[in-house]
Amino acid sequence: MKSLRARLLLGTTLTMILVLGLLGLAVDAAAHRTLERQFDNTLLSAAHAIASAVEQHGSEIHFEFDPRDFPEFDARPHASYFELWVDGKRTAVSPSLNVRSLSHGMLTIGKAGFQNILLPDNKNGRLAVFPFQPRLEDEDETKYPPKLTAIMVAKETEGLDETLKTLRWMVGGLCAVAIVVCEAALVIVVNRAMRPVNAAARKIESLHETRLASGIEVDGLPQELQPIVEKLNGLLLRLDQAFGRERAFTADVAHELRTPIAALRTTLEVCRSKPRDPAIYAATIDRSLKVIDSMQAVVENLLLLARAESGQLPMTMAHVDFVDLVREAWLPFESRAREKNLVFNWNFPEHFIVSCDAGKIRIVLTNLFDNAVSYTNAEGEIIVRLVERGDTAVEFEIANPGSQITVDEIPRLFERFWRKDQARSQTGLHAGLGLSLCQRLLLLSNSAITAKVQNNWLSMSFVLPRPNSHKT
Repeated sequence: MKSLRARLLLGTTLTMILVLGLLGLAVDAAAHRTLERQFDNTLLSAAHAIASAVEQHGSEIHFEFDPRDFPEFDARPHASYFELWVDGKRTAVSPSLNVRSLSHGMLTIGKAGFQNILLPDNKNGRLAVFPFQPRLEDEDETKYPPKLTAIMVAKETEGLDETLKTLRWMVGGLCAVAIVVCEAALVIVVNRAMRPVNAAARKIESLHETRLASGIEVDGLPQELQPIVEKLNGLLLRLDQAFGRERAFTADVAHELRTPIAALRTTLEVCRSKPRDPAIYAATIDRSLKVIDSMQAVVENLLLLARAESGQLPMTMAHVDFVDLVREAWLPFESRAREKNLVFNWNFPEHFIVSCDAGKIRIVLTNLFDNAVSYTNAEGEIIVRLVERGDTAVEFEIANPGSQITVDEIPRLFERFWRKDQARSQTGLHAGLGLSLCQRLLLLSNSAITAKVQNNWLSMSFVLPRPNSHKT
């Protein structure tokens, strides 16, 4: 059952049926006990009245019974019955009983009690046993012990059964009517309670993908739904931000590729406009290849970043000499560093064994070295340090001067296509994907990259785990 409305109605209906059913049973049991107690009191009253007619004279029992005083014991339909027992023997019976007898089942003559029996006319009845001491004359009290005397009185329970049956029907009917009325009221109440949910559903349906941040109004909603709607509004806000980033990403990709494509097209059109020397053709091809290389780098970085963000980039962890990995990643940038007269300051031992995916970390190091060489002023210094973090990790840090990044701009360093050069005058050299790619690759390696700016120096660092037994 998927409908919340149906669940509420079914749950409350079943609970109401159970409660009213138990209440009806309790009422029936209480009424049965009350009416049965009243019926038993009637039998006892009759037994007391009959016992008052019993006297003991010496050793003899005299029973002065006048049928006119007890018409209910006459031989007629719906008559009552009694038996007088003295010393375990039946001494007298009611006219209605005649020669028949009352079956007293588990009841004993010497003990008072009540029992349901089958009367001599084969009707259901109830029997009461009332033991008593007959009245003695004063002079006989010391001479003769009182005899064991008891009165057994029985009466049919047809009226009692009919009353109980009628009461059961009344209670059952009232419970049924109450269930129907309450069910109708519940339908109205539940439908009214579900109106805010339906209104929220209509609001969600009317949301446009370009206005997700507007969310849903929380005011007016039931208290139980407000946390859900607040969480949903948070999700919608994140989705709106994600869509905004995707739109910006699409625009940035178009911008990054449009400029080199336009430059490539212009170069080729100028070259084709008239016959030229072979050397000019070769130079044009070389320039075109450089533009193509830049475009290919952007596309490859985008594909790698997309695979990393979608979890489709497998990680192959192994024990790697981190020092050798750093030296290998630096080799492609040595010539550019010499051209700018940069000083490369190493500060780490000969070997450090770490646990990582060498291919992914090489990409991270390459991007960090590329940024450092590109943005460090001529004759500047690049500092690289490897610092032990206890016995379980190694921190890599690279720092270079000449940074124009402010502290407030540090979080934006890792956004795709963001660059300090808003005019993108260096389009084709750096597309603004390197640090985003580094961040994603390090996250896959259970690490993270951090950036700090101090006194015009920009430093980047990350931590990798290392096995203790391989440290030398």
